[in-house]
Amino acid sequence: MQAIADVDAFFHSGTLVFGGGHVVLPLLLATIYHPIWASAIHQPGDFGLALVALAALIFWRLPPWLVVISCG
Repeated sequence: MQAIADVDAFFHSGTLVFGGGHVVLPLLLATIYHPIWASAIHQPGDFGLALVALAALIFWRLPPWLVVISCG
């Protein structure tokens, strides 16, 4: 059932885009770089914290609200 929900989510987000997914990729990389990277990563410690937060989300599967509170 999770696979069907994932396909449904990607299908719905894809139908909102004129031109397909390859059109959205540059908008995703620019969105991540400009407001997040440029305003938050100033020192090597900031980069390390961002990597730990990413690992907490992807590998340890912690809830996003917990990661945000922990990093704050």
